[in-house]
Amino acid sequence: MSETLRFLLVDDSPLAIKVMRACLNSLGHSEVTEANDGKHALDLMYLAKAERKQYHLIFLDWSMPGMNGMDVLSQIKAIPGFNVPVVVFSANRDEATILRAMKAGAVDYITKPIAPVDLTNRVAKILNNLKLKKAQ
Repeated sequence: MSETLRFLLVDDSPLAIKVMRACLNSLGHSEVTEANDGKHALDLMYLAKAERKQYHLIFLDWSMPGMNGMDVLSQIKAIPGFNVPVVVFSANRDEATILRAMKAGAVDYITKPIAPVDLTNRVAKILNNLKLKKAQ
């Protein structure tokens, strides 16, 4: 039996969460946790680490009130032993912002809005790349 993949969706937009959840469900993934802000996301990550049920992939909105995506990403990368890939989502298409996210440790940067079929294809590619890296 294959391992059940766990995902964390972090976005203050209920619509964005709905689209991402539908994309993951269409790929056969049902273990999806949601956080509507950065603090809640970090709390969930620490809890998952403590329970030894870490996420396999995190989707993180770049522009959120309070703690923004850059703050959350830097804190994620500072958690000892927490090596979970992060995909950043944002309506910001500015090249400097995209480069900041990638330099901060994001594995991908997806601009919103994105068509569900495009999102599904990107997620499938990311998951395939993660499986290939894990097999090496």
